[in-house]
Amino acid sequence: METTHKYVILIVAIVTILTKSAIGQIVNTTFPSLNMELMGYVSLEEMSISGANDVWGWTDTVEQTEYILLGANSGLCFLKIESGGVPHFMGMLPSHGVSSLWRDVKVLGDYAYIVTEAPGSGIQVFDLTQLRNWNDSQGTVAWTETGFSSAFSSAHNIAVHEPSSSVYVLGSNFQSGGVMIFDVSNPLQPLLTGVYGESGYFHDAQIVSYNGPDPDYQGQIILLAANEIGMVVLNVTDPTDIVQISFSTYPNPHYSHQVWLSEDGSFALLGDELDELSNQVSGTRTMVWDMQNLDIPILVGENISDINTTDHNQYIVGELVFQSNYKGGLRVLSAKDWSSGILTEIAFFDVYPETDAKGFLGTWSNYPFFESGLIAVSSIDRGLFVVKQKVFTVEVLDDFWCDSDWVSFNVTVPLGLTGPYYLSVQGVPIGAYPVGITSTPSLVEPGSSTLGYILGSSSFSDLVNPVWVLETAFNRFEANVTFSTSYNSFMYLDNDGDGYGNPYSSIIACTGDNLNGLNYVNNSNDCDDSRAVSFPLAVEVCDFQDNNCNGVIDDNVTLLAWFPDDDNDGFGDPLGEVLMCAPPAGYVQDSSDCNDGQAVIYPGASGTYQGFDNNCDGIFQFSEHSLCPGDFNFDNTINVMDLLEILGSFGCIGPGCTVDLNEDGTVTVYDLLSFLYYIGTACPQ
Repeated sequence: METTHKYVILIVAIVTILTKSAIGQIVNTTFPSLNMELMGYVSLEEMSISGANDVWGWTDTVEQTEYILLGANSGLCFLKIESGGVPHFMGMLPSHGVSSLWRDVKVLGDYAYIVTEAPGSGIQVFDLTQLRNWNDSQGTVAWTETGFSSAFSSAHNIAVHEPSSSVYVLGSNFQSGGVMIFDVSNPLQPLLTGVYGESGYFHDAQIVSYNGPDPDYQGQIILLAANEIGMVVLNVTDPTDIVQISFSTYPNPHYSHQVWLSEDGSFALLGDELDELSNQVSGTRTMVWDMQNLDIPILVGENISDINTTDHNQYIVGELVFQSNYKGGLRVLSAKDWSSGILTEIAFFDVYPETDAKGFLGTWSNYPFFESGLIAVSSIDRGLFVVKQKVFTVEVLDDFWCDSDWVSFNVTVPLGLTGPYYLSVQGVPIGAYPVGITSTPSLVEPGSSTLGYILGSSSFSDLVNPVWVLETAFNRFEANVTFSTSYNSFMYLDNDGDGYGNPYSSIIACTGDNLNGLNYVNNSNDCDDSRAVSFPLAVEVCDFQDNNCNGVIDDNVTLLAWFPDDDNDGFGDPLGEVLMCAPPAGYVQDSSDCNDGQAVIYPGASGTYQGFDNNCDGIFQFSEHSLCPGDFNFDNTINVMDLLEILGSFGCIGPGCTVDLNEDGTVTVYDLLSFLYYIGTACPQ
């Protein structure tokens, strides 16, 4: 089955490359959604990457700032979430070695742990607290890894268990691709403590401190894994003595991809990545398992969605399921009826509006665990989206209230979730509450519309920014608020001071000057309120930004020429020119390298006595001649190994011909005859 997995990866890579050129700018595309609001977006081009994959998040507990960690083919991208949910690209941690289509990252404490399927990639460790000191003035930073472990060569996935300070590596080149457990009590030096391969290849896994209904395992550390053909449950409390609790299959398995346990441990959801492509199902299939007895999980149902798109990663928060289903986008399902095997869709945001067909483009994964309610959604072919869920509505009926002390509104609460529903209005003057209710929150019924009034002891001319919040037994939501068409009490945050407001960060107020130390304006025309150089009618410059807010990045600007620097000597190959605003990884602006395959050859370089034109001037200086002509492998002996070198380069033309003994620009029989003259000669010491 691991061969099938490699085949899937190859398909994704080919489709991504063939389709990328046909993808237009996001601003020219409408993204279908239900009960979702787009807060921010960063394109592949802005991050100088060719494709995105996995995504995770980190919240700085010191500054309470939220960060997004986005996997890319060439490394791990860091993005800081600014006011209003706008993500700012901070730079990238490059791969430890070659690029890889697959990259997985998880966070334990203040450290990120990264794996890829590229040979020699091991575990990269990155201290996330370094991100605190970054600001926009630094631009994009090439970050460096804080630690590294070479305990294995490559792996498909990684998971963490914070209470035990453990990292779990899955799908590695050891133990049939099972699980390797590392103690990271010392975060920079992962220590291998256990391995297990008896249950086959693990594609993905979740590790929990079990507090579910099965009394036999309460207080134990439990691992749930998708192992390509089914679901495996392990007891990993003792890494040196891992025990399989159960192995469960389901009808028509094609590629068991990922499993996730509910917060109360009562049920689990499992996705099969290839069952839709096999035409065995009519829509996206999710297996719903009753996990009340870990020894005998029961498949209670197969939920089939209305669209037949390929499924990928999914996570459970409260009673909500957040599924990244490739071309179907982010789908949010209610699991209130899990015992019947039924999941009810209540929201979605489609990052691939072209089609909902099967296949490997669109969203790869999502991260729904931020306290702010923001959801990071990775898109293979477009970049990163940040969205926020809005599952109930408030309709404000008043046009203006700056000279009033009340506001009336209609509230509609959603179906499909487990009540009771509690409505609270935050940010209003002290003493304000819905009429007839002595305090907030107030209890409202599902599916109903409620007319209420917020009363205050003083006029709303003071700063007021009401936030309608709905809470159920499991989840918290902010309202999707609509106002009458003539409503005119909005002010918008002008964070960058350019006179244009952020449409995603508004307050209800009658004046906007220096409110709580911030400045607000009465327009919402800014397209990026974090940069004063971006506003309507601004001059467009070459900086990967939409400066003039016309929806097009870097239009009508002069692009810069960049050249590949494969040998990292700071000088580029003139034959590899690309035109971009910022350098792709491994490119420089200099184009004067005469040999981009040798780091000791570049304009102005000193001679190395190796037979190279080190300084690229076309003339061999004494210090550039080899002290031992014919010793091509520099082992101080001219022998048959050097003969093989010259035979292997026969016919070579140009400055890269390191076995060109007579330095005439080509390797011919004359060089072979010269070599035979030297063979057997001892090199000077």
